[in-house]
Amino acid sequence: MLKKIILAVGKLLLIVGILVGCQSDIQLMNFANLGCSSSPNPSELASNEWCACCIEHDIAYWRGGSSTQREQADERLRDCVVRTTRNEVLANSIYEGVRDGSSKYFFTDYQWAYGWSFDRSYEPLNEKEQHIANQYLLDYFKSDQKVCL
Repeated sequence: MLKKIILAVGKLLLIVGILVGCQSDIQLMNFANLGCSSSPNPSELASNEWCACCIEHDIAYWRGGSSTQREQADERLRDCVVRTTRNEVLANSIYEGVRDGSSKYFFTDYQWAYGWSFDRSYEPLNEKEQHIANQYLLDYFKSDQKVCL
């Protein structure tokens, strides 16, 4: 009886292994622009004067990458908001918010690498992933889904 159970479990593990191995290793969802929607007051903060800053930041967060790339994306957002609003307090507040609240280790819809349908670690995209992400972005910018720009 024990031998039958061990054989059955072995077959089950083999089937699961085959199914997992057959799945695509690249599972990127279409780009979804959050448009600063996760900020404290999105209607005020996502004004057209700096909405483009949010789109650039959303693209970086959707793609994901290394922790250094995340930090650079957050710095670019802060710098863009300062340039467009001349409001350093607002820009620094946004920067601190994204640094503290958007870690890959927080399971939110705006976390780093939110475009991936699996728990992606802090790592740069490989060539195949970059190609897929670029194609999705081309499709997005050809569509009428844009929040601003």
